[in-house]
Amino acid sequence: MMFLVLIAVVAAMMGAVLMLSRTEVQATAPSRRKKRASKKGGDIDDVDDEDDGMDYIAHINAGNQAELHYDYDKALDHFKKALKQKGDDAVLLFKIGRVCSLKGDTNNSIKAFQRAIKLEPTDSKLHLELGRTYLKTGDVANAQQSLDKVLEIDPKNEAGLKLKSELLMRNNDPEESANALEDLIQINPDNKEYQRQYIQSLKQMKRWDEAIAFYEDLIQRNPNNAIDYYADLATIYYEQGRFDGAANAFRQVIEAKGKDTFMEMPGVRKTYAACLCNLGAKFQNSGDLGQAMQLYEEALEYQDDNADIYYNYGKALVDQGSLDSAVQQFSQAITVNARDFASHYELAKIYDKQDKFELAVSEYNACLKLNPNSGKASFGLGTMYGIKGDMSKAIQYLTQAIKVEPGDYDAVYNLAHCHERSGNKKKAISLYSKVIELCPGHEEAKLNLSNLKRELGL
Repeated sequence: MMFLVLIAVVAAMMGAVLMLSRTEVQATAPSRRKKRASKKGGDIDDVDDEDDGMDYIAHINAGNQAELHYDYDKALDHFKKALKQKGDDAVLLFKIGRVCSLKGDTNNSIKAFQRAIKLEPTDSKLHLELGRTYLKTGDVANAQQSLDKVLEIDPKNEAGLKLKSELLMRNNDPEESANALEDLIQINPDNKEYQRQYIQSLKQMKRWDEAIAFYEDLIQRNPNNAIDYYADLATIYYEQGRFDGAANAFRQVIEAKGKDTFMEMPGVRKTYAACLCNLGAKFQNSGDLGQAMQLYEEALEYQDDNADIYYNYGKALVDQGSLDSAVQQFSQAITVNARDFASHYELAKIYDKQDKFELAVSEYNACLKLNPNSGKASFGLGTMYGIKGDMSKAIQYLTQAIKVEPGDYDAVYNLAHCHERSGNKKKAISLYSKVIELCPGHEEAKLNLSNLKRELGL
C-alpha cells in the first residue's frame, strides 16, 4: 500500500514538472517569435506603441547601454521610441543610422542619415557615415559624392580623406589617391600607414624619384625610425634597378641591426643578395672582375641557394681564365637548380676547352635534355664529334643545329667540312657556297670551295 502511494506521489510530481515545462515553453515562444521579426527591421518610424513609462532621455540612455553590449535590436528599439517622443532630431537619426548599419540594414541606415542631413546639412560626420554605408552596398558613385561633401565642409577631415584615398585606390586612381594621402600626411605626418599607402601610390605610378625623396625626408625627420625607412628605401632602389643605392641602404640596416639579426630576415636578406648579384654583374660587364667577384662572394654569404649568383660568379672566373674555379661555381649552381641550362652549357664549353670529351658530351646532352631545340648545344656536340673523327654523329648534330638556327654560318661551315672529310664533296661545295652567302667575307669557306671545285674540275 505504501508503495502505491509513493508511485502516485512521484507521478503527480512528474506531471507537475511536465506541465510546468509546457507552460514555460508556451509563455516564452511568442517573445522569441517577436524577436526574430524585429531583426528583419522595418521602417525607422515603426515603434511599439506600448507605454513603458520612459521619456526620450531614458530611452537614449538605455539605447546607448544596449549598443555598448552589442544588443543592436534593443538599442534600435529605444532610439526609435526616443525619436517618436522628441520628433526629428539629427543626433537620434545618426544613432539610428549607425545601429541599422551595424545590423546590416543598409536601406534604413541610408534613410536615417539622409533625414539627419536635411536637418544638419553641414555636419561632416553625417555625410561621412552616409558615404561608408553607400560603400557597404557597393554604391561607389554615391559614396564618392558623400565623401566630396565631407571634404567640402571640412577639407582636413582625416577620416574622410582616408576613406576617399582607399576608394580612389580601389578605383585604380593612384594619382588622386596620392593627393589625398599627401593631405593626410600633413595632418598626421608620423602615421606609418599613410606613409606606406602614399609610397604604394607613387610606386604604382612609377614616380620613383619622389618615393626616394619622400623616404630620405622621413629619415631626416625621424632618425630614431631611420632603420625601418632604410629597409623600405632599399627595396624601392632595388625595384627601380638602382642596385648601388639599394646596397648602400641595406648596409645601413645591417650596420644598425647587426648581421645576425639581418640574417633572420629572410625576405630582406634574399633581396640584398639579389641586389649584390645584380651590382656584381654591372661591374663584370664594365670589366671590373675583381669588384664583381667580391660582390658575388658577399651575396653568397646572405643566400647560398641562389643559382644565379653561382652562375654569374662562374662567368667572371671564366673571363679571368680560372676555369677550374669556374667549374666549381657552375657545378654548385646545378646542385641548387638541376634544370639550370646555362650552367650546364658553360660547363660543357669548359670541358670542351680542357679536352675532357666525355664530360663535355655529358653536359651538352644535359642541355639537349632540358631543351631539345638548343642550336648551340647541338653545334657544340657536332663540332666535338667532328674533331674526334666521328663524322656520322658530327653531321647529325650539326644538321640539327642548322635546322634550329639556319643563319649560323659557323655551323654550316663545320657541316661542310665534315661532308668534305666524309667524301661527299658535292654536298660540301653546296654548303661552302651557303657559308659565303651568309658571310661574304668568310675566307676559309672561299678557299675550301675553290680547292674542291678545282679538284672536281668544276
